[in-house]
Amino acid sequence: MDSTACSAGSAPCLARTTPHHRPRLRARCCRWSGISCAPPSACSASRGLHAAGSGGEPQLPVGTQWPKGDKGTLDFVARLSLAEMQASLSVPWLPAEGALLFFHGHGGRGRSPKDRANHVVLLVEDLENPQVSTATVGSGRRQRHTGGNVRPVLIQTLPPIDDPLLEPLDLGDEESDAYVELQDVALGDGPRHQFLGYDDPIQYAGMQSDCEAMANGQDDVEPTLAAQRWELLLQLDDDEAIGFSWGDGGRLYFWVEPERAASSDFSNVWRMFQCH
Repeated sequence: MDSTACSAGSAPCLARTTPHHRPRLRARCCRWSGISCAPPSACSASRGLHAAGSGGEPQLPVGTQWPKGDKGTLDFVARLSLAEMQASLSVPWLPAEGALLFFHGHGGRGRSPKDRANHVVLLVEDLENPQVSTATVGSGRRQRHTGGNVRPVLIQTLPPIDDPLLEPLDLGDEESDAYVELQDVALGDGPRHQFLGYDDPIQYAGMQSDCEAMANGQDDVEPTLAAQRWELLLQLDDDEAIGFSWGDGGRLYFWVEPERAASSDFSNVWRMFQCH
């Protein structure tokens, strides 16, 4: 990212924060308009991410049970093809093959140990062909979309403005404003679905501390250490076009510990939820 991305007045902010750049993959669907997205033929042929929207079939392997939470069957929300994602952004601590299936249950923001029952991530064999996008169902005000195939787009990310990583910079008001503008250059105006990279919080940054406390039962969590221990795996934004609706314009954040993921262990993935 170069200095043309922001005004001359924000150049000091850019120079001081560049070391914190982190790549991530941005998921974009061919049905979204107004942003750079693949033509329908290319998008429908991508296995990168299948977003299940407000309903969908995970195509579970034979013998694998559909996960259940404390309030019944969990909703299938996304399938992530690891081989295709690895081809776009190599991640040494993620499996090279297979697919991750994300399941979500309504209720809980991830700030209680009881919320463990509201999400599951399964590592399974990948499909030979892209998962078929499901159709629009219902009519009128009851109409809902049930998913679509998306492809990864590599962009650069920056830590959230209130991330502990930025505290040593002691940014002034003007620098903080310029920093937020710089973030928006990469994020754009569309729904902010993403794979890896820095999270884009709605209410507060530092969700890694909640993950460490709730998933691992740790007291007196040190935010800097928690930020080193947990990585954002998948962020799913509120998105009417694809059928995602998380509270009042909310987002789901699935966090993972890289050392567990390197062993193909996704049993301790922690899901956080934030909304306006």
